[in-house]
Amino acid sequence: MHNYPLFQEVTADCECCKIPCQMWFTSVSDQVICKGCVGHLGDSPVRCAQRNRQHAGLYRSELLICQEDRQSDLRKHEAEMQRLKDRHAQKVEQLERELAAQRVELGDLRAVIRNGELNPAVEQWFADEEVRDALDKRNRAYRSRDFVFAALWGVARVHRPDEQNDGFCTCGRKESKCQVLQAIEPELRALDDWEDKQIERLRDDLDHGLPWNHPEVLRLGGGHLRHRRLS
Repeated sequence: MHNYPLFQEVTADCECCKIPCQMWFTSVSDQVICKGCVGHLGDSPVRCAQRNRQHAGLYRSELLICQEDRQSDLRKHEAEMQRLKDRHAQKVEQLERELAAQRVELGDLRAVIRNGELNPAVEQWFADEEVRDALDKRNRAYRSRDFVFAALWGVARVHRPDEQNDGFCTCGRKESKCQVLQAIEPELRALDDWEDKQIERLRDDLDHGLPWNHPEVLRLGGGHLRHRRLS
């Protein structure tokens, strides 16, 4: 007696060799025996010897099939691992290229922040609100600095060490007696550096912070404190 469904193909373990195989039952009393084992059923010594030989051959065959399946699965696994390694290497290469490009863009952006000029190659960076805010703050700081230096330049036109009269201020007083010169003298070198930079920018037709009455502005016709908003 068995409990397998009738009149349909089912997978069942052979009661002789114990190997699962496809069977077809028409009665609950059918033997659960595979076709390979039908020929050696019985308890005679001949049948037992035959059964042992055939089972041994069958088991060797099943073992070889399992080994082949295992090798096939291993090859598939190795192929899949190689595919994943190749994909990983491609992804790493792509990320390295993107990182290199971002480093170039970051270098350009730093140059923009440092020099105050907008490079078209990094315009996309300025869509970012945080970067835009930083640039606005920087521009406001530049404008404030330029206004201070422009005012200081106006004072320094009257008060600076007189190169033609050693020990005197250009206002006519002795250096030791001119309080204005003593107050601004520590900043004169920074003022000269700023003025040289602004003259260079004026000559390059860039925004500058020189006052309208600066000799170079008058000579070249440039405007006063020509700042524009970077966008």
